[in-house]
Amino acid sequence: MRVRWRSWMTPFFTIWAGQAFSLIGSSLVQFALVWWLTLQTGSATV
Repeated sequence: MRVRWRSWMTPFFTIWAGQAFSLIGSSLVQFALVWWLTLQTGSATV
């Protein structure tokens, strides 16, 4: 039974970790873009 349980764990956590890194990366890019626009325009509301 332990072999079956472990067989789904590796793919699941691989996909989960990939999604987590993707979400963090997207958030950082969004933050950097807002920061850059604020520096360029002098206003946070573009």
